[in-house]
Amino acid sequence: MKGWQNCFEVCVRLTFSAIEVIFNPDCEHAPAPSVFYGLRSVPKALVDILYFLEEKDVKLYGVEPSGRSLNLGDHAATMTLGTPGMIHGFKCYLLQDEKGEPSPVYSVASGLDYPGVGPEHSMLKDWKRVSYETATDDETIDAFYELSRQEGIIPALESAHAVAYALKLAKQNPRESILINLSGRGDKDIDFVVDTFGLPE
Repeated sequence: MKGWQNCFEVCVRLTFSAIEVIFNPDCEHAPAPSVFYGLRSVPKALVDILYFLEEKDVKLYGVEPSGRSLNLGDHAATMTLGTPGMIHGFKCYLLQDEKGEPSPVYSVASGLDYPGVGPEHSMLKDWKRVSYETATDDETIDAFYELSRQEGIIPALESAHAVAYALKLAKQNPRESILINLSGRGDKDIDFVVDTFGLPE
């Protein structure tokens, strides 16, 4: 291969059954990429994002579930609608009621069905280094099937949120390089997706 493709090393980490893409910032052919990852997925997602933290030309995105709607109990968009609070002994952004109790949440991805978020993500939000965006259930399921069909890679539903937002941004910036962290395998989700949403036409 020639050009910027040589600037990316793809390796499979069996520890997490995930695909990791490491960007070589010294490669002369490589444009600055955007990096996407699904919020509240395995710790590896945060480790990968820290690799790019000091690369100021690299845009970093975390994508969380806006679910069925942004009504209470229909989403888990903590970074978008949450406020600082305490849960399980640590301070973070939290979906909470007026008494500070966790609000009901929902996500099509079981790994994102949580009212809080890690303190590391909260710090990155306050630093304004990472842009936290959302993806709906419909967008996530479409992205799940799109990646499966086009690339033969079945993403976990958690990571499919990141794929969904990246696809949206790619249409706006077709010449921009985008890296998506796939933090898990979708074979755990495929029966649920097919049974619940059916096969796409």
